[in-house]
Amino acid sequence: MSLDSLAPVVPRPKDDLQLAGTITNTSDREIGGANVELRLSQERMGNRAQLAKVADGSETPNTRGVSNGSVEVKATLAPGASAPWSIKVPMSDLGLGNSGVYGLRVDATSRDRLTSHHISADLLAMVSEPRFRQADQSRVVVAAQ
Repeated sequence: MSLDSLAPVVPRPKDDLQLAGTITNTSDREIGGANVELRLSQERMGNRAQLAKVADGSETPNTRGVSNGSVEVKATLAPGASAPWSIKVPMSDLGLGNSGVYGLRVDATSRDRLTSHHISADLLAMVSEPRFRQADQSRVVVAAQ
């Protein structure tokens, strides 16, 4: 299975999270009911050390399914055959508590549950719109070298 696109890179509250990829049957038998499901970590990652552990595979965040976050790819998938998949979920349906980095996982399973595969990635999500204030330009200092 591949995850070919994830957009937007930093989703905001009113955005739709869109994922797309390809699932390939690498077995020597037909797979019935190939399904792809989006899963997110239950909590945001707390610091760089935790993010590094997830990135190197030494830590795996607990994940949960997402409402409207699964799709049946194809009724049957022949040996060696591939099929595209895509999932589109409003950010408001993800149930994220705070802005931050969340573990994202995409699982592929078959109806018979004998075949499974997953891909992990990290999602930087803005749960609320950032607030900017104008800088006090009278305090800008430029140092000459």
